[in-house]
Amino acid sequence: MGIDPTKTRPAGEALARRIIGGKELPTINTFVDSYNLVSAQTFIAIGAFDMGKIHHRSLSMRKARCGEPFQGIGMQKDAKLDGVEIVIEDESDHELVAVYPYRDSEASKVTEDSKNVLLLMCGVPGISDEVLSQTQLLCESYIERFCK
Repeated sequence: MGIDPTKTRPAGEALARRIIGGKELPTINTFVDSYNLVSAQTFIAIGAFDMGKIHHRSLSMRKARCGEPFQGIGMQKDAKLDGVEIVIEDESDHELVAVYPYRDSEASKVTEDSKNVLLLMCGVPGISDEVLSQTQLLCESYIERFCK
């Protein structure tokens, strides 16, 4: 997928490594914290997008273009992509909503004001649909339990 896993860890692995290393999980908001906990438990990267900020029916996955700008959550300025990354694009406005499977966009991030959220369980070769479905159910369980 064009990602060196020794330099950029998939989200689930990065979160689990924080815990194993004795660090706390980042605290964002209850919704995000809930699915981050699932990601750390399952090692599945989970993307979340505020439905008020994207057009979910026009999302597509493609290879990034060399030099294409992307501003991930928490980034102060755009990064220039190498052209090997897999990205998720909102084709209705040609905005990138994620670099798959490890960074969501600042523009579509989930906040405490988000009302409707699209969750994406990020699979790669070797991860079965059943594992992704179980991860989805665990996400729904935690979100319902902690967010009501």
